[in-house]
Amino acid sequence: EFQNLITNLVSLHSRELAQARLQDRMTKSPSQRSSRKPAAPASPTSSVSTGGDWQEPLQPMDLATHTAKSLGEKLNTDTADAEAEEKATLMHKLRQFLQSNYFDAIISCVLVANVLFLAVQLQMEGSRIGYDIDYYPTKNPNDSRWPSILEALQFIEHIFTIIFSLDVFVRIICLHCSFWKSAMNWIDFIVVTLTIGTLVLDTSSLPLDPIFLRLLRLGKLARAFRMIILSGKLESFGLLLKCVVASVTMLGYATGVLIFVQCVCGMIISTLVSRYLEDPAIDKEARRYVFQYWGTFTRTFLTMFEVLFANWAPACRSLTDYVSEWFTVVFVGYRCVVGFALLNVVSSVFVSQTLKIADSDEEYLIKVRARNEAQYRKKLHALFKAADTTDDGFLTIEEFMQLLSNPQLQLWLSQLQLEYHDLVELFGMIDSGDGRIDWKEFMDGAVRLKGQAKSMDVFRLETKVDAIMKSVLHLQMPFMRGTSRQVTN
Repeated sequence: EFQNLITNLVSLHSRELAQARLQDRMTKSPSQRSSRKPAAPASPTSSVSTGGDWQEPLQPMDLATHTAKSLGEKLNTDTADAEAEEKATLMHKLRQFLQSNYFDAIISCVLVANVLFLAVQLQMEGSRIGYDIDYYPTKNPNDSRWPSILEALQFIEHIFTIIFSLDVFVRIICLHCSFWKSAMNWIDFIVVTLTIGTLVLDTSSLPLDPIFLRLLRLGKLARAFRMIILSGKLESFGLLLKCVVASVTMLGYATGVLIFVQCVCGMIISTLVSRYLEDPAIDKEARRYVFQYWGTFTRTFLTMFEVLFANWAPACRSLTDYVSEWFTVVFVGYRCVVGFALLNVVSSVFVSQTLKIADSDEEYLIKVRARNEAQYRKKLHALFKAADTTDDGFLTIEEFMQLLSNPQLQLWLSQLQLEYHDLVELFGMIDSGDGRIDWKEFMDGAVRLKGQAKSMDVFRLETKVDAIMKSVLHLQMPFMRGTSRQVTN
């Protein structure tokens, strides 16, 4: 009833306002309506402004128009806010996509394709140079088609340049300042800027060789290596790269030792050979042949590395055949001491460094442990399937005993580090009374029984036994007190 009363009052007030509005317009002249002088109110319910002027009552049509206008403005505001929010959401999603491994994988594939293209380009240019200097006995079969081949290669190179330029510019716009915090992004920016410079400007006026820009583009492959490391799919490859980076210091020490040994041994041999090279009585062709290996310090230094790492027979034969056969002892001793002992020591140091990094790399250890656990669970599931002869997803006591009596399955259990008598006790502990266990119960129990007892397991048992002993003593104390009183009495 109160709601109906309020509704009637509102309707009555609206009619009174409409009548007052109509009466005011009929009594006013056009000039008076334009001056907006106050008119006498038709009823005491008419509203008055704060300045003392009569406020013109609104018609129902004006109220509807005003309401529609307000709703339209609010709708436009909400639409603008929704568009701004959607735009911010799209920018956020785009920023996440640009920083994801999926985008890095796409760019890495493009980089690999670019490297293959550079290989084809170098092959074609090298073949052209070989035909120009008459290295090949035949005529160049692509001589007439070479201009079109060159245009095709330049077109493909421009496509790669456009792709890399879009990659850099989009990431600069979306990532803002965070783009410049990565060294790989700086390499991308420098490569793209210099490449665009070679396309816009004349290559002869640039201070850099275009071939250097090609080599600099290969530095972008570090981004592909970073993607492989972060993806987690090839953890062995990532570990290899980490070991190479960590062994740079060790490589410097090992290289210094080898260079020192090579220099000393090379200078000794070069000093011994110098008299042979200066003897005019010896044939000049023989001296020229020996000089080819041992004439100067640089030739001797290079020859010593050939003796250590490459084909050492020609360098050795040049001295044993032309100078003296006593150099046989020198080369055999050098190969045994430096080529066998020293190199193996250096190799063992690198292996030790690799193992140390592998043991300290927590991320790699977690991945290896997770992979081993997954393989172990897979083998357990295969064992459960082999024992479940009824294929109902449960192991009964009869199927379990057949599992333990089968020699092949017992061998399988030993490979899984499980003992059959432990499994018998396990079945009794897991069984809820219905005489069967499911796959999850079997897997959880087998994983806990894997291997030998750990120190934590023994400590847990000792703690529980101590707690049980304290409880027993606590329960035994009243009985012992009553017994002692009886003895005293």
